[in-house]
Amino acid sequence: ARRKKGGFLSKEFKEARNDAVWYFKNKDYFGYTLCAILIQLIFGWSYAFPDGTTPTCNDEFSFGYSTTNTIMCNTHMVLREMLPKIGTLTSFILAGFVASSVSLWLKRRSAYCALCGATRNIIINISTIVPITDNHEGNEWRENMLRWAVLGYELSVLKARGLMDDEKGREYLKSLRLLKDGEWECMVNGDRHSTVWCWIQSQARGLTEEGIIQSEVAFQTICQAVTLSRDKANDMMSCIDRDQPSPYSLACALLVNMNIVFETLSKGFKWAIMLNEARGSLFTLYSLPATWFDIVGLLFYTMIFAMLYDLCFVLYNPFGPRTLIDIPHSVVGA
Repeated sequence: ARRKKGGFLSKEFKEARNDAVWYFKNKDYFGYTLCAILIQLIFGWSYAFPDGTTPTCNDEFSFGYSTTNTIMCNTHMVLREMLPKIGTLTSFILAGFVASSVSLWLKRRSAYCALCGATRNIIINISTIVPITDNHEGNEWRENMLRWAVLGYELSVLKARGLMDDEKGREYLKSLRLLKDGEWECMVNGDRHSTVWCWIQSQARGLTEEGIIQSEVAFQTICQAVTLSRDKANDMMSCIDRDQPSPYSLACALLVNMNIVFETLSKGFKWAIMLNEARGSLFTLYSLPATWFDIVGLLFYTMIFAMLYDLCFVLYNPFGPRTLIDIPHSVVGA
């Protein structure tokens, strides 16, 4: 029974697979392999091999370069020589880039966990410090403070989603009954969650002056809880300390693209040489299992490198709607 629930048949695996497809389905990773086949179909005929010798390339002399069909053969030789150098450097740099992207993804998720804890903390403090009284107005202010605590939490997540000032965010808060008439207009654009926590602290000061909150120590406890919430919610998608440096991302993108392009060109010229040696017979060439293994190998090679680089975009914002990859905010905040 356990084995049926785990592994490739598990619900979690299927959801993770669907999340990956959600992003990668529009990526044309087959294009590189098709380009290599196109190079083969363009240059794999006799006009590109005027010497017409068999084997097509003779690289036993002249420092590893061919003395026959020099344009096609030596182009392939140069590409083949460059690949190990670029591939090694790309693998090294890309490994650090992926590790850094995963680390930043975890950092953002950890910031969300800290925000959840700070929100629970402020709710507990308000619930225990602000007493329930016989005064209806006093109880209403207590309820407002508790509502504002949750409102600040939801606004923080909306900011991470880029919806803090959006009409969709406003409708979402109304659907949760966290927003009352006139409150949205009183908030500061771009910093609405800070406005809400300011309301909590200002109301706590008023209740302290009225004697409902019975000591300055209790007031300071609420102030500290507000400060903690503000600190933990301080722009969970901050580009200042939680983004990859632009030159680093550009260097990684350049290396990955160079590696893929050189591999594609190398395979394309190699397959053109193979087609010439098959005397232009596509049927003869493609009836060989080695040809298909070579094509599948190129497809996987280019897909792996391209997908590893694209992984940084998949993991960039963990506050979206994707199952498993993103934070299940609707479940955690319920």
